Amino acid sequence: MNDLVIQPGERILKDEEGVLWRKSWLSRRVGRLCFTTQRLILEVPKQVAISVGQAIANEMSNRVPVDIPRDSLDKVEIVKHGKREALLVSTRDEEFKFFVRDTKAWDAVLRQAIHDDKIALAHVLERLKPKENPPPYR
Repeated sequence: MNDLVIQPGERILKDEEGVLWRKSWLSRRVGRLCFTTQRLILEVPKQVAISVGQAIANEMSNRVPVDIPRDSLDKVEIVKHGKREALLVSTRDEEFKFFVRDTKAWDAVLRQAIHDDKIALAHVLERLKPKENPPPYR
């Protein structure tokens, strides 16, 4: 399942195989969760095709159902789901629930990335702020 397309300049920071993404009560997908310098991705493997129709459906299906840009990550928390812990990743519009092996490590990595992005944005905004006493124009 290593055919994930990485953009130029993008590096993989953390990834894990066999992650369950629970979209709703009946909708569940298992795949590879990958956090890069630019986005959080869940890549789903191709299904084994038994017929021509299934082969065509495999080619047309979305193998990356979750592709969240890093700057749209809002909040990450560990929640209980039954007896298991899940990683709840929130954006402004949606929530994604992933069942990973080491929720604490994923939580730490994603929280650090969100924190670093907020600090970087604050520095950029500080540099763009107009000066109190601008130099006189000639």
